[in-house]
Amino acid sequence: MLATLPYELVLDILRGLSVQDLLNVRRTCKELHVVTQDSALWNHVLSGILSLPLSCAVQIGRSLWHAPPCRRAVIAARVDKNWHDTNIIPRHIRFLPTAPGLEDVVLLPGGEWLVSLYHDGSLELQAVNGCPHAFRLATGMNPADLTSQGSRAYMSPAGDIMLVYALHTGVHVYRVNLSSTNNTVELVDDVPAAALPGFQYTGSVFVGGNIMVLLYMDPRGLSYLDIRSIPENHDSSVRQARMHIAIEPDDAIFAGFCTVQIISPDRLVLSTYRRIYMYAIPQLTASPPDSLHDAALTEPIWSEPLHAVHPGETSACYGSPVAWNGPRGRHTGALMLWRPCRVFVLEPSADLCSCALKSYPAPYGAQHVVSGVRRGCYTTNFPRDGLLVNLYTFTDVDDGAKRPAVSSFSLGPGAGNVNVLGSSLDEWSGRICLHIEDSSWVRSTYTVLVDVA
Repeated sequence: MLATLPYELVLDILRGLSVQDLLNVRRTCKELHVVTQDSALWNHVLSGILSLPLSCAVQIGRSLWHAPPCRRAVIAARVDKNWHDTNIIPRHIRFLPTAPGLEDVVLLPGGEWLVSLYHDGSLELQAVNGCPHAFRLATGMNPADLTSQGSRAYMSPAGDIMLVYALHTGVHVYRVNLSSTNNTVELVDDVPAAALPGFQYTGSVFVGGNIMVLLYMDPRGLSYLDIRSIPENHDSSVRQARMHIAIEPDDAIFAGFCTVQIISPDRLVLSTYRRIYMYAIPQLTASPPDSLHDAALTEPIWSEPLHAVHPGETSACYGSPVAWNGPRGRHTGALMLWRPCRVFVLEPSADLCSCALKSYPAPYGAQHVVSGVRRGCYTTNFPRDGLLVNLYTFTDVDDGAKRPAVSSFSLGPGAGNVNVLGSSLDEWSGRICLHIEDSSWVRSTYTVLVDVA
């Protein structure tokens, strides 16, 4: 019967099935087995599981996740199931000794590569499977200057893997190039803090799509957003704009307690320690931005009060990354905003002029919060429980749940002897990377890789 139907119609029918149903269908007859070998079908299924635009799901498979599309969809479905399991037992935990001088480590999207920053400022690209074909780049960065934001990796709408390092001395952006013959890391943009008065003490950096936003207060206490396009290489021109943003009189910008989520090329959401604002992004131009004194005051399109966060609280604020559906596209779906006392779910309206909000109590003692597009993790470290890795899943604004679902597993004794220095997450492969310091006997650091499924 299926043989008489148009091929595209058969694919449309199969796209409505779950991964397990597709695996069962392909075992029924030769015709269906042939049809279900189409990579477009599995990429569509993978996009739905990951809540990512189809272009992102395809790009992950091309360069970062070395498995057939069918296998990737099976892994993603298994991760999605295990992430909600209250009695979760990770499939694999690896403790990797680190080379002397390791200061920071980031797991790249796809979960197959690590980028390490050493005390001499060099970056090293290394395969997770221990493949010796690594790339090392001398950067001149001083790891001691890393801010509380540290480093982060993200995928641009064009499919490029970008690394952003936030330092008190400035911001450095690198592109990771992966291929079957040559793997490199190259600098594409750097912004010295000296060019932004006040950034060294109050600045934060955020990325989304192909845009980078620098948030800071000048010495007069006025708040600014410097918006820059991320260039193709270090010699390319940068389009930019400067916004003097209007915020409430009782509000202020504090480094570590503010987040910016760039939901489209012309909209961003700013969360301060008292309110959440939505601003229109001005047209970016190749000319230098206006001086601080000449920058026009930009009023918010929309704002709402939030639970006040006071500097000195134990945890900083974190926002989930955005995933544009194209270079000129937008983020669709909910966003997470993690604050010391409350966790907010916000969903931009269709016209990008407001957001729907919902909040929950934040888990007590959460540290090193890492957020993906639909799920994330954080650590807790108490004498009674030891070092726990906690997995959480986002809810929608209209979901009836009273708090995000959380499942946990232990990495052994914690408390004062073990300290998590940093963490990163690849939600697509279900792999978590922790940079841990252990001072039980002699101070040592190591990297822990956890495969959730």
